[in-house]
Amino acid sequence: MAVVPAGLAPGTPKERFDYVLLYEKSVTNPSGVVDLPPVELETDERAEIVTAEVFWPSGQPEGKLIPYVDGDPFAGGSQVVLRVGHTSNIAPPADYLVFLGGNEPFTYREVFHFGKPRVADAFQNTTLKVKSKIGARIVTDGAVTGTVTVRFWGYKYKTEARLMAAYPFGVVSSPSVIYDPNTGRSIYISSKSVPVSFDTWDRLPGGQKQEKPIINPLIRYAINKNATTPNTPYDFRYETGNVATEDMNMYFDMTPERQRGLIAITHFGIISAANLKGWAINVNGELRPDKEWIPARTDYNPYHFGHVSPFIAVTGLNLWYPLRKLVDPVYIWREIGRVQIIDNGSSVAAGAVTVAIKGIQVIE
Repeated sequence: MAVVPAGLAPGTPKERFDYVLLYEKSVTNPSGVVDLPPVELETDERAEIVTAEVFWPSGQPEGKLIPYVDGDPFAGGSQVVLRVGHTSNIAPPADYLVFLGGNEPFTYREVFHFGKPRVADAFQNTTLKVKSKIGARIVTDGAVTGTVTVRFWGYKYKTEARLMAAYPFGVVSSPSVIYDPNTGRSIYISSKSVPVSFDTWDRLPGGQKQEKPIINPLIRYAINKNATTPNTPYDFRYETGNVATEDMNMYFDMTPERQRGLIAITHFGIISAANLKGWAINVNGELRPDKEWIPARTDYNPYHFGHVSPFIAVTGLNLWYPLRKLVDPVYIWREIGRVQIIDNGSSVAAGAVTVAIKGIQVIE
């Protein structure tokens, strides 16, 4: 006998919200900067992008994907930068994903998403909020032969009544205090409470027109531009020339004099290389998530992401690892945090290591 969900009388239909394909565009033989055509919403529609998937020709130069929301690059174009190709930080469609890497439980791997839709917690609800149009920009590392296809998936709400049915609590809010289990400290930030409506949609977390505190997903990758100096930590820092572009910067100065707010890194991934020993997130001079370097050797790398090779060496196998979820987020608050790697005493070649992070950023 069927059990009636709490709050529903027998025979009362439950609101249904279908996960749909919001955007699909393809380009053949892309090279350099390519802006894909936008998809327009109707004036009485709103949408939220939950995830992305990209088909990229095998064996071709890689690239990056920047979502466009309401005609502009999301959050200026450096907040969400997706690696596409062999070392994708979003991976291709879920049919190609594997969730066991090393010996960790499968729960430490998750299908990529920008945030969790239809929840009242502002730190979870960082889906990309769309009022009028969805688009995408591809930037390739070189000329690509073949067809690239970009898809964004999520939810579409036609009429404000449907939107409010999906958000019956009416308000998306964030806390003013967060407990950091890694340090035992309490983190104090500006709280946020935004009512949900058609008019306020792009002022919610993940929206293009938020008022401070701004809460957005932070998704980024970086490649070491230079070779490492033996036995010396290497920062993925743009200001020192250690990465090629500003959107690869993984040196976060969150001291009050520079930028007020918070970064919480929830997922991490690294592509290892010859002579690489390990990685860490250095926060205020301390290595995290452990007190030691996390292994990232070519024979053992529990945080490997992207294509399964070389750890599953089967020619032509189209399987991918998602980023690995950290047991607890690494918080950067009123301090400097930086992603670092270190070699085994011999230099790691320039361009050999790719790292990727996923999390949220609060700008006060």
